[in-house]
Amino acid sequence: MQRTTIAALALLTLAAAYAKCTDAQHDTILVLSGATALNPAAALDWAKSYTHLIGLSGNLPGVGQRSRIVGTAALDLAYLIDFQGSGCVVKNIQFFQGNDAASDSGAVIVSGSRNYFENCFFAGMGHATAAGRAGSYSLKLTGAENCFERCTIGLATMCRTAANTELWMTGECNRNQFRSCDIVSWCVTAGKFLVERLQELRDT
Repeated sequence: MQRTTIAALALLTLAAAYAKCTDAQHDTILVLSGATALNPAAALDWAKSYTHLIGLSGNLPGVGQRSRIVGTAALDLAYLIDFQGSGCVVKNIQFFQGNDAASDSGAVIVSGSRNYFENCFFAGMGHATAAGRAGSYSLKLTGAENCFERCTIGLATMCRTAANTELWMTGECNRNQFRSCDIVSWCVTAGKFLVERLQELRDT
C-alpha cells in the first residue's frame, strides 16, 4: 500500500521523511513550496527503489521551481542527493548547491537506473569557489536507462572559472534519455564543457 510523507518546510527534514519510507513500496515524499528551502544537514544517499520525491508547487518550467533543496555554504556538502535506487520518480524539485569549500562538489548524482526526472533544476557550483574547481558539476550521471524530461541542468548566474562540466556522464551510463531539457552555463574558461562523457577503461 502506497504511503505519502509530507516534508513541510521548517517542520520536517528531508532525511527524517526519507527514513519513514520503505524500499520498493512506492512511498512518496511531498515537498511543499515556499519562500524558504529544505537545507539538508548531510548528503542523502537515496538507496530505496520505487520511492518518489514530488514538489508541490506551480508547474513552472526550467529554473522556476519553488520546492527547493539547497546545500548551504555553512555545511559544504560534497553533493545533495545520490539517487542510488531504481524506479524512482522525481518531479518539480530545484536542487541548488551553494558549497563554498575549496573542494570539488556538485548538486545531484544519479547512480541508480530506470529513474524518471521531470521538471527538475540541477544547479551546481552556486558559489565562486566551487565554480573555480575543475572537478565540480551540476549533475553527475553514472546509472543507465534514466529519463530526464523538461529539466534544466546547470547554472548561468555564477561564472565558471575552471574547465568543469554541467552534466558529467561517466561509467556504464547507457541508454539515458533527455527530452526537452536545457543545459546552461556561464563560463570564461577554455575547455569548459556543458556535457562531458568519460568512458572508464576496463580490463579485457
